[in-house]
Amino acid sequence: TRAVEVSGVRKVFELGKSLKNPVNLSIGQPHFDVPEPVKAAAKAAIDAGHNGYTVTQGIPELRDRLLADVKARFPGQDRDVIVTSGTSGGLLLALLATVNPGDEVVTTDPHFVSYPNKVVLAGGRLVTVDTYPTFHLDPDRLKAALTP
Repeated sequence: TRAVEVSGVRKVFELGKSLKNPVNLSIGQPHFDVPEPVKAAAKAAIDAGHNGYTVTQGIPELRDRLLADVKARFPGQDRDVIVTSGTSGGLLLALLATVNPGDEVVTTDPHFVSYPNKVVLAGGRLVTVDTYPTFHLDPDRLKAALTP
């Protein structure tokens, strides 16, 4: 039986709430306020009525500009782009589109805390490749992790 487990980092977050002035080096939350020009642009967009849902694939003009960049970088290749709500959402979509039930998904250890649960949600099984103590991917360790 597979289960989605509560992340250990969430337990650490709760512990951190009890500490005086902790420094959070965990998931990339900024320690500064949003810059004023960004705030002003967001407010202007809301005032202009740009405050609803976009199409699922992302704003067409943004996708067009991104695709032009991709084609310039990788000429002669048939590629397309999609805009997601973030890396985690994009990774989950990729896993759901490519992982079949029982497939093994190989990643490094350490890895981001949500990888195991994303793989489970996609129906796969996570296989990790140890990168300690140098945090470099060893080709022999990677080869040993691969199965038919």
